[in-house]
Amino acid sequence: CPNCNEEFLSIEAVILHLNSQSTCWPHESRPQQFPIPPGLRGSHSSASSTTGSYHPRSGYVFGVGNNLFDRLQEDQYEYRRKINTYYPFHDEGEWELARFLVENLTQTQIDKFLKLKWHEYGDYMSADMAWKIQDHLPVGATQVPIILGSDKTPVTRTTGGLEMHLLFITIGNLDSEVRSKATLRAWHCIAYMPIAKFRVHPDYQSILQARLWHRCVDLVCANLKVAAKDGCFMPDPSRYICYVFTPLVSHVCDLPEATMIATVSKSASPITMATQANFGDGVLYPPRTGQHTLQLVYEISKEVNPWDLDKFQKAAKVVHLSGVHMPYWRDWTFACPSVFLTGEVLHTCIKFFADHPLNWIKETVGKPELNARFMVQHKRVGTRHFTKGVTHVNQMTGREH
Repeated sequence: CPNCNEEFLSIEAVILHLNSQSTCWPHESRPQQFPIPPGLRGSHSSASSTTGSYHPRSGYVFGVGNNLFDRLQEDQYEYRRKINTYYPFHDEGEWELARFLVENLTQTQIDKFLKLKWHEYGDYMSADMAWKIQDHLPVGATQVPIILGSDKTPVTRTTGGLEMHLLFITIGNLDSEVRSKATLRAWHCIAYMPIAKFRVHPDYQSILQARLWHRCVDLVCANLKVAAKDGCFMPDPSRYICYVFTPLVSHVCDLPEATMIATVSKSASPITMATQANFGDGVLYPPRTGQHTLQLVYEISKEVNPWDLDKFQKAAKVVHLSGVHMPYWRDWTFACPSVFLTGEVLHTCIKFFADHPLNWIKETVGKPELNARFMVQHKRVGTRHFTKGVTHVNQMTGREH
């Protein structure tokens, strides 16, 4: 016996001795019952004819202990592995990336790759802004980020050319792929705002229309502002009641409407401090924050009555403002035009290409040559073929590519 040095006639006897109730093992080290391997059993203990050779001083069992797998399971990160099978990786995608790097790159190349400064942002909840806002909310609060969209839309074309401002709304809790599909109806129209014609001098027409638009949005979104400031209780789709706050995180619009929302003149950027004289100089200017704009309006209002349109508009233009003295976002908690004014693809990319690079190419190459190059291209599934060229296209809708 390896413990008490008592001699036995066979290995079976040693194992029986170690498994007996009067074993010489200390109580805290006492092993469980160990079966005798089939190769060591005699013909009396098994009907099998299997036999084996063994060294009489090999293969002793000295107790039961934790193996490597057991030690891994007992460390401080065990609870994380129960939640995430791929821990210490974030998810299956990150694990597959690590596996790809190990299988295809050298360690030096992997080190260079890991030093790259890259981040992945998806929906609003993955952005830094969502986390910063959450830091200022009460414990247990839930964000329902508000996304607005607006544009001037013609209502009638033949009978007077009536136009209206449509205001749409959705929430950032929905997946971006859901919001981008019109058939899923994630966007809802909440207001039709008329574009009034005031009986005033033409110089004051645009400032009054902009003020009326801001006042309308102010009324429509009044309850959302209260919820953004104080919060409200509402049930979610699973009927769980949450303490909800509604910050304005995005207002999707084109450039003319962005300047109206930011209450700046047409010669200034709605989101940065750059003006027309600075456009194209390659300098990154600081953001035009809402606090800065409101401060300028306040200083002008101390000197000039906002309803003295002539004097107020002139004073506003000096500091590159439009003359709107009460923008709808002024009392919307966490709202800042330099953040929530986000460009949309149709105008910032597609229309920009049609209005500028495409016109440059027409002048450089010539319309006949440009049309000929598009017409001779082979037809391909997934790409539109311009059988008559591209110079006749008057409006870009996003389906031309």
